[in-house]
Formats: sequence, structure tokens, C-alpha cells
Amino acid sequence: RFSPYLSELLHPYTPSQSLQSSSAALLSVPSFRLSTMGARAFSCSVPRLWNFLPLHIRQLDSITHFKSQIKIHLFKLAYSL
Repeated sequence: RFSPYLSELLHPYTPSQSLQSSSAALLSVPSFRLSTMGARAFSCSVPRLWNFLPLHIRQLDSITHFKSQIKIHLFKLAYSL
């Protein structure tokens, strides 16, 4: 589902055991060495942000629906609705 470039940086989370989260469309968050720059790296920050999204948004197939739902979600977060 990712472009080839993103596929090198982002990897789906695969639990070692059959867990409820196995169908949650999560991304694996890599460990990092430097607490200053490592946590802000694309390959670390994007999976954390993606995993923070509600499941119904992560599972959308249409980019149009995704954009609409992410906008609503961020608006609700910003204005505590």
C-alpha cells in the first residue's frame, strides 16, 4: 500500500502472538538511539502518529474519505469536541 520509498521506512506491526491488535492496521515504531533527533525522524514519528489515529480512520480505503475524516478528527482534538 505504500510507495516503494515509504515501504523502506514504514513497516506494518506484526505481533509475535495472535493478539486483538493484529487487525488494527498498526505500524511498527522502531527504536532509536538519540532522544533528541531520533524521536523526530520520519521513520519514528509517522508510525506513532498513525497508531494514534482511531481504527476507523486507519482502515479507510479512499484517500478522499481519509482526508475528510482526519480533518474532522483533528478539529475535534483541537477544539475538545
